[in-house]
Amino acid sequence: LATVHPEPEDYEKFIRAQLYDTNYKTALPVTYSWPKL
Repeated sequence: LATVHPEPEDYEKFIRAQLYDTNYKTALPVTYSWPKL
């Protein structure tokens, strides 16, 4: 595998780029409050 994927220069940066991100955008639709007439 070393010939296909060379050794990363910065291990910490490489590992942090592979980490799973749990910060999702909201799944709820954006709503607008209509003014009362």
